[in-house]
Amino acid sequence: MSEEADPPKKKGKGMLFGIVGALLLGGGGAFATYSGMIDLPFGPGAKTAEAAAKPVKSTMPEVSYVELDPIVVDFGRGGRDGRFRISLAIETAPVNQSVVDQSRFRITDTLYSFLRAVQEDDLRDPSKTDLLRSRILRRVLLETPPGAVSDVLISELVIL
Repeated sequence: MSEEADPPKKKGKGMLFGIVGALLLGGGGAFATYSGMIDLPFGPGAKTAEAAAKPVKSTMPEVSYVELDPIVVDFGRGGRDGRFRISLAIETAPVNQSVVDQSRFRITDTLYSFLRAVQEDDLRDPSKTDLLRSRILRRVLLETPPGAVSDVLISELVIL
């Protein structure tokens, strides 16, 4: 029986030393990484070091903006129910800026007609702002040459 008792004790000591060694190595590695003694090729610090070394190149195309005059629209008949004011900027390429600028009065007229039909509840609901912007963009695209306008930005939307 003494032969059977000795092998398990040796296995227990070996496993104990293995676990303690793994914990020490893991803790030491974590400390070295956290304290900055070791730089890893991945993780939050790696991209910061690369970004500081390289100049940032913009991949955004050059754009110009044509600002429209603010449009004030009455709700209901005679403005008894209130009104709202909206200011828009049309995003275009610099080469198309003059073409869009020449169409600004036609765009404003089309938008005024459209905005008269917008309900007050649609303006008060923040989730419908993107829908309103996409509908405005659709009308702007109808009044400008194809490819001249890339987007419409709402710079102000006030319900009075």
